[in-house]
Amino acid sequence: MSGSDEDTSNYSSPYDSDLAYGGSSSDDSLDDAPYEGLTDQTYFAADTLGQTMQRLHHDIIGIEGDFQQIREMAGLTTVRFGPAAGGGAGVTHFGENGQEIVLDPNHPEVLEGGSMRLLGTATFEFINAAAAQLRADLDYRTGGSSFHQEAAARQMSPAQYYGMELERIEFNNALAHRTMVHELGRAGTHMDIFQDTVPRLRQSDRGGERYEQEFRTYYERQYTSGHTQSYEGHYPQALYEAQAARRARAASASHGKSSGKTHKHDKGGGGHGHGHKSSRTSGKSRK
Repeated sequence: MSGSDEDTSNYSSPYDSDLAYGGSSSDDSLDDAPYEGLTDQTYFAADTLGQTMQRLHHDIIGIEGDFQQIREMAGLTTVRFGPAAGGGAGVTHFGENGQEIVLDPNHPEVLEGGSMRLLGTATFEFINAAAAQLRADLDYRTGGSSFHQEAAARQMSPAQYYGMELERIEFNNALAHRTMVHELGRAGTHMDIFQDTVPRLRQSDRGGERYEQEFRTYYERQYTSGHTQSYEGHYPQALYEAQAARRARAASASHGKSSGKTHKHDKGGGGHGHGHKSSRTSGKSRK
């Protein structure tokens, strides 16, 4: 990653370029200019705070380790600035034509933590974007009887169970983020956005008793904050779309039998697998 490994928590300026580059700029007007940049399938765009977006672009593509594979898994992704739904510092919107990551540079936590906090939020949202297929699989499961049986076994409504399982996906993403930040030597800095709420678990702990205890604590915190209820509210739409998809699949299978055709199951990667491509990077300030 670009920049030094020193703890950045003592910097007071929210967009001090020292946080990202180890240098400084005296031309603050550059941050009023728009910016757009492209690396592989990741598009960075800002109508203002262009210098801040350019730094973020620079730092995102400079992260070492497994992160670039995660970014590739996210597929077509647009990163932009704006208020994040739910009042957080960032959010990922999932769509058929790619993901959109919205980051709030004016969120109090970002203003306090500066560029490292913004980078921490962005990298977590990329991990969320890369998990789009897991969310799609969960949505599809809502239309099956086994999903409702699992909810009943936990003495939860289907909507509650759906919200909890979405929180589980995000909890696993938070664990992955903590591991990544630790491997980058940034543990304990503003980039380590879950340092006070999510433990760093060993791989051997995943799925075990400690994992379940930590997830329960995380889930209860998310539920108390009202975060989980926003997920529960999406359940009716997920169920409707899952039932429609299952009806369409059944109709297609019935048509195939009547016409004597054989349909093979698609063994592809769910639309989120991407081959290795050469890195293509461009960036410019839009005047």
